Amino acid sequence: MLIPTVIALFIAYAKLDEKNKTIYDNHLDYLIRTFLIVFCMAFLIFIYFCITILLSLQSLYVDNYWENFLLSLPIFITPVFTISCVLWCIIRILNGMIKLYKQKDINPMTWFI
Repeated sequence: MLIPTVIALFIAYAKLDEKNKTIYDNHLDYLIRTFLIVFCMAFLIFIYFCITILLSLQSLYVDNYWENFLLSLPIFITPVFTISCVLWCIIRILNGMIKLYKQKDINPMTWFI
């Protein structure tokens, strides 16, 4: 999924000069902004995953059950956070594609739909 996204980003940047005062003006900005937000989310998920691994390794050396549970808790939160970010990305991209197909304008500065 990364390769088509990067290709779309390059196309969007290449067409920035041609987009002025067309229907694609806000759609290209929307695409670029979506990519940058998803890239930041992926980076934060990676950092969170690394911290989770370190905490779970530390929980191996803890004898107390509750401390072990609290140190292992981020392992269960990571998939939920990742799935919610992926769903957000899919919904945002589909919303942009539907509005582009209907040739409607879109606000690129929104965070949701």
